Amino acid sequence: MNTRRTVTLRVCAVLVAGLFQCASAGAGGEVVRVGLVRFYKGVGQVALSSASGIVLTDANGKQIVSGEAGAEMTLSAEGGVVTVKSGLDVYPASGLFVSATPGDPASTVRISCLRQPARDYRGAIEVRSKPWGLLLVNVVPVEDYLMGVVPEEMPSGYPLEAIKAQAVTARTYALCNHAKHAADGYDLCDYSNCQTYGGVAVEKPRTTEAVNATRGLVLTYGGKVASVMYSTDCGGVTQDFSETRPNSKIPYLASVTEPADIPHCSWELRYTMRELEAKLIAAGIDKAAGLAGIRVSKTGASGRAVELEITGEKGAATISGLALRNALGPRALKSLLFTMEAAPDGGVVLKGKGSGHGVGLCQVGAKDLASPPRSYTFQQILAHYFPGTGIAVGATPGNQRKVEVKPGPSGQSKQSRGQSGVAFDVRLDAPDGL
Repeated sequence: MNTRRTVTLRVCAVLVAGLFQCASAGAGGEVVRVGLVRFYKGVGQVALSSASGIVLTDANGKQIVSGEAGAEMTLSAEGGVVTVKSGLDVYPASGLFVSATPGDPASTVRISCLRQPARDYRGAIEVRSKPWGLLLVNVVPVEDYLMGVVPEEMPSGYPLEAIKAQAVTARTYALCNHAKHAADGYDLCDYSNCQTYGGVAVEKPRTTEAVNATRGLVLTYGGKVASVMYSTDCGGVTQDFSETRPNSKIPYLASVTEPADIPHCSWELRYTMRELEAKLIAAGIDKAAGLAGIRVSKTGASGRAVELEITGEKGAATISGLALRNALGPRALKSLLFTMEAAPDGGVVLKGKGSGHGVGLCQVGAKDLASPPRSYTFQQILAHYFPGTGIAVGATPGNQRKVEVKPGPSGQSKQSRGQSGVAFDVRLDAPDGL
């Protein structure tokens, strides 16, 4: 998830491969292993230090060396193992990795690397030798991890209740997808393929307050951690998950319509047929050769383009809306919530709203719902975007709290959600919300 400090924010979390494999509520443990691949993938050498001193141990927990406050330890990949240098001394490490822990658990570890600004991380740093260089993994408590995620995913200037809703959603995502990158040697990555994570440098008082105020809270469904998603701007109506994955229905990821007065971004794109043809062919859609026409042939419940018909020299063919977005690029085609019309020059004009995939929590919508005069609580926001889910608190299904969702301050207890029913005829009640 790339970060953009604008009103339209950023394209947020993601269509994930492990969406249907969430464990029972609270699974995933108290720590998360984050692959620091955004800035450090494949680097050959790093220097680690801590204001409280640093202790380096091998994979068996045996201490290799300890350093004083602020002293740097240089780690590099040599001969398939991690080598540690402290001053003039060299310490070849045994085992699969070296773990760096601050002398004071409340302190942080600083990573310094050539051509990169120094960055601080809570928890411990594991350093592994790979054929392509070093792999750095931040082993960090989930709540500390969230302090470096939420400000990357939602501006700290948003209403506190909206940030709380984001914190619960991000925590739920982290626990549900806890082993997404297990094959790579960590749980989650630190960029938009999972959740953008920036460590201590990005932490903000308000987002940390939201994390602490919702500590341990996750969304559940059927006694399991829910498979949640979120995006920047749904354009006024969220997308049913089944539109992105045919034959895959998740009841609480249904299409939800927002109040009509919530402002959303609008955009417009213009292409000639030759421009479209070139982009489609470059994306591997050979049937676009000699492109003569294109139209939206199927929309989903949210109005998004599910399928398009293209006509070329090989006749008519159908492509998915996602294929079109991939061909044009997500920064250009911000969402699939668009209409298409002919341009006077024979090209096409796409007029759309929103930014991102539009499934689950809508960040722009959450911002407005949390603002006066509606002033929804984070529970009400979550009830709106994830109808039928429950809220669990704590690490085990037995340690849960019942939360009743009341009508919004506007007095509307049954706000229309189009084909998906009403907004608040659900009760957030662990474990299954029914």
